[in-house]
Amino acid sequence: MHEGQVEVAPCDLAAAIATQFADLAGLSMARVESAGTVVAPFRVGDNLVARLPLVPTHSDAALYRMRREQEYALVLADHLQIAVPRPFSIGEPLPGYPGIWSLWTWLPGLSLDRWSMDRDSRLANELAAVIRTIQELPTGGRSWNGEGRGGRPLADTRWVRESIDRSAHLVDRHRATALWERALAAHPHPGPALRLHGDPTPGNFLSSDGRLSGMVDVALPSFGDPAADLQPAWVLFEEPARAAILTAVGLGGAARERGRGWAFEMAIGGVHYYEKTNPVFFRQAMRTLERLLAEGESDESDSAPDRKRRLKPELSPSPTSVRSSAMCSEEDANRLCCVPTQRFGTRHRVVAQQHGFVDRRAHHEPVKGRRRRERVGDYEKAPPCQRLQDAGERPNLPPRPVLEQRPGESGKAPDLADDQASQLQQPGSQDDREFVDGVPFEIGSHIGGYRRRLAQFIGAPGTARHR
Repeated sequence: MHEGQVEVAPCDLAAAIATQFADLAGLSMARVESAGTVVAPFRVGDNLVARLPLVPTHSDAALYRMRREQEYALVLADHLQIAVPRPFSIGEPLPGYPGIWSLWTWLPGLSLDRWSMDRDSRLANELAAVIRTIQELPTGGRSWNGEGRGGRPLADTRWVRESIDRSAHLVDRHRATALWERALAAHPHPGPALRLHGDPTPGNFLSSDGRLSGMVDVALPSFGDPAADLQPAWVLFEEPARAAILTAVGLGGAARERGRGWAFEMAIGGVHYYEKTNPVFFRQAMRTLERLLAEGESDESDSAPDRKRRLKPELSPSPTSVRSSAMCSEEDANRLCCVPTQRFGTRHRVVAQQHGFVDRRAHHEPVKGRRRRERVGDYEKAPPCQRLQDAGERPNLPPRPVLEQRPGESGKAPDLADDQASQLQQPGSQDDREFVDGVPFEIGSHIGGYRRRLAQFIGAPGTARHR
């Protein structure tokens, strides 16, 4: 599929694992059927999976990126209601494959690109809950970082224009161009960048017994336009499930139009690139384009006032959804890492709620006595058992941990931009103990042990590497 792609035989990988990880010698090895375009998965025994990038790389930047991906997977595992694989180790190059690779825990289930569940509204709502949970995690003050789809504003590119021309034998070029230009004309994201999934395609989610059960292929954190995470509405679902996921995610107006643009950008590029090399992805891209173009025809039949009303920009965050230094002490502001979110009617979704702070003005909740609450400006700090009840948004999600800030620490997470990687503190430093990628996290438990164990596998040449 790609220039520089290297195929690895299961027997060669089994020999490399036996050499690099003696305690895994003798385990069964089988390639996992996958339509992935970045990684080739191999099942190792019953409990592990080896993930080998299709195009191998071996550099300090690639190693650092893989370590950050593994740490971010641990963060998501503590915040999502579905299963997320946990890292086991990082492997070294093997004969015929000059790149690093990784070992993860195996998750049961079937990839959503192998199921026909395009009208399942329950699955659509479960996927929307995952997307919302990720988008409501604090950003640590970071902005657009170019990672994933949505890490930059939606913009016209030569790649999309050329892809439309190269796909003229598959789709109507004029209708495709009109759809793309309409998405480009939508109002841009009005607020600060939010944390994104970055690639919510069907192949990155698992289903068991008809329910969403897991998320795989965790990449670096992405910060940008939340509309990019609306892709599954057209990539995966038909009506009424499409309407269900769009409503549940809670983004409307111009965001939905930009979401169509992000889905179109993915599909139009993949439909000609993978036409002869990846039939599963090709069929997925074709279905996406058919849904987008059919919906576009329906939209064209609407009256002009209807289109104008549908494409109006999202409302900017209200002052009550922003926690400023004027409302609280500097220490509280640093610990909160609050970001503004969208406003719908009189309801405000404030990320501060996930950290124990409830905006009384947004929820019109009067203060009745002390009620074991601590007032901080216009916010109240509620006991953990009362946070989600006050928020009234996601009663089934576990409360986020609220960590006390240590003296002398700002709690600010490092920027993850690749061009500034040389300036970053490595994970495990003094300033990284309480925040991993901007998310409050209990460092003292398994992630500390993970770092110590991972250091054994990424030590200097000649260092003993064993679990």
